[in-house]
Amino acid sequence: MARLLATLLLSSLLRGNNAAPGYALERKNDFTLPPKSSPPYNDDLGTTDGFVTMGDMLMPESLYQGYFNSSRASPRKGVSLNDYLWPRENGAPTVPYENLNSSDITWMRFIYDNGCWSYIGRQPTLGGQDVSIGKGCQELAIVAHEVGHAIGLLHEQMRLDRDDHVVINWGNIIYGQTNNFNQAVLILEDSRSVPYDYTSIMHYKGRDFSNSGRTTIATKLPEHQGLLGRSQQLTHRDKHIVNLMYGCIDEWRAQCPSAGGCEGEGYLGRDCTCVCPPGRGGDRCEIYKADYYSESLPACTRTISGEVNFTTPEYPGNIPAGTWCVYKIEAPEGMVPEVIFHSFSLRASQSLWCTDFLEVRDASLHDGTVYCGDDIKKGQSFVSNSRNLYLYMETFTSTSKGFSAEVMFQDAINPPAPRTGGVKNLVPSAVLVLAALLMAQVYIQS
Repeated sequence: MARLLATLLLSSLLRGNNAAPGYALERKNDFTLPPKSSPPYNDDLGTTDGFVTMGDMLMPESLYQGYFNSSRASPRKGVSLNDYLWPRENGAPTVPYENLNSSDITWMRFIYDNGCWSYIGRQPTLGGQDVSIGKGCQELAIVAHEVGHAIGLLHEQMRLDRDDHVVINWGNIIYGQTNNFNQAVLILEDSRSVPYDYTSIMHYKGRDFSNSGRTTIATKLPEHQGLLGRSQQLTHRDKHIVNLMYGCIDEWRAQCPSAGGCEGEGYLGRDCTCVCPPGRGGDRCEIYKADYYSESLPACTRTISGEVNFTTPEYPGNIPAGTWCVYKIEAPEGMVPEVIFHSFSLRASQSLWCTDFLEVRDASLHDGTVYCGDDIKKGQSFVSNSRNLYLYMETFTSTSKGFSAEVMFQDAINPPAPRTGGVKNLVPSAVLVLAALLMAQVYIQS
């Protein structure tokens, strides 16, 4: 049974439950290449034993050319060449994970190497195909991500249609690592579309490969920012793509001639019933309950359109680890929002990045300044240059108290300058120190 990893992989992952809403540990950056001397927006690809390396992915030159230089385009992210799909055994796509006889020419082999990486799809020229689960890679989400590469998936943000869904902040990316954000030209014989998926197990997190802790990948709708990179297993759309890629849906349709069609992103499963996406129900997925992402959005994400006070979850207690919230501050016509902080305490940075952080987007919808520790002083405010201001807060520890803030609306034509905060507390102290020095001088002279 060791040879039938498909029972675990292409069954439990493809036909299993939808992804869990999230996990607290921050996903580590994938296997990265050494810095290069070329300009940051024209960095070269790495090569390893004839394979092109892109982040945590390795692929033959021919496969790379097929992905990124083909004249035929499809928005999906799956393997397009049958030679790189895993073969069938007893009717099911099968991924051997150990070599049981000399006739095996390739199998999957998990190793403990430098970082997390995998080959893309089946590599028939290798005598054993490595998947590295190195230090810091032992999380379920990371293992599933690397196995996703091995069965043929690229990164979601490499899709041809990605610019319709996310914004890449090129200036925030580590020098020499922009190749991780290349767009692929992808081909699948099946012409049906599977929508872009923020929650895909193959999607990078919003700050991956960041040079400063600022956002590298921003969702077009800021309210969805925290969805990126949080899944722990293949999502409905991931499974749909892989089942299309391996021809499973066509096979099941042929075996179920009396089965009706599935609606709303549903697809026919192996038991002749429709597999429905999140937010859909009914025998044919015909019942709309909610948006695809609704079940994954936290309750604290909300729009604030009035002059009110608000706090982070559990305030003044600590925010639970793995919490994320997006606060959209929306001012009336002719006004701009001002957010005044009465208190602010997020875990101080232990490295170059803030672990628990607040990103303030007051000048752009898709990029902002990141704060943690006591970076924001009592009384400090932020004034937007438009009707909207976004606050994106995320925690990976349970040691942060969060913040308390107040919303005010100001005239858009003549808005006030942002308040610096902390000044009122410093002025009396400075006066007292000066007075003490003057008194000491008088005492000495007398």
